Amino acid sequence: MPNVPLRLRPRNQRTILRRPPPRAGALLLLLLAFALGRAISVAAGASVVGWAKQRPGLAAYRRGFEIAGGVVLVALGLYMLNAYFFWWPALAI
Repeated sequence: MPNVPLRLRPRNQRTILRRPPPRAGALLLLLLAFALGRAISVAAGASVVGWAKQRPGLAAYRRGFEIAGGVVLVALGLYMLNAYFFWWPALAI
């Protein structure tokens, strides 16, 4: 009796908790997949910069790698914001 007010229900019948519809779970799964897809590029960039900083032959270029990594992270952040705000519609696909 989900539509009957509580005061009209028999006392021996328990109130059943309503679960969200199955679509909510599918939506959360879709959002998780989207977030993981966006995070892979950030994780890959951070891994490559970390790997390059540890190489002895590339120690002279360490400052350049740090600057490039920061620029890439800022660019990816703007790219992700663009997907929400649509400043540059061609990138929001």
